[in-house]
Amino acid sequence: MRGMVFMVLFSLCCLSGCATTKMNPALEERLQGIETRLSTLEHRQVSSEEKVWGLESTVQQSRVQRQQAAKYAAGSSATLTKKNIQVALKNAGYYNGPLDGVIGSKTTDAIKKFQRDNNLTADGNVGRKTWEKLKKYLD
Repeated sequence: MRGMVFMVLFSLCCLSGCATTKMNPALEERLQGIETRLSTLEHRQVSSEEKVWGLESTVQQSRVQRQQAAKYAAGSSATLTKKNIQVALKNAGYYNGPLDGVIGSKTTDAIKKFQRDNNLTADGNVGRKTWEKLKKYLD
């Protein structure tokens, strides 16, 4: 876009006779208007790109939230909740934090230890196999 403006300016200078001579005021005003519109268009393009990046970020956050929700619901019975995971881990002797339903680092560490001790993949995710062994401790 700037290349095009340069070409227009260069052409106008050539048409006016010499680059060192003063440009026609009407022509100068018209060029100023073109530069202003160009600046506005460039600003709009940046704003559009920012909006696209913001939308992509929102979509990515939504995707992560869905994956996290599925992580705790996969292959489970109706009693599988984040709080029940903590209760079961506490009853099994793996967790001593608050029963707040927040799967933070303490809960994830407890899940991994439980998985290692039960010969499961220690990934910190409560899938079907982990929940089958863990739900026995809900009572």
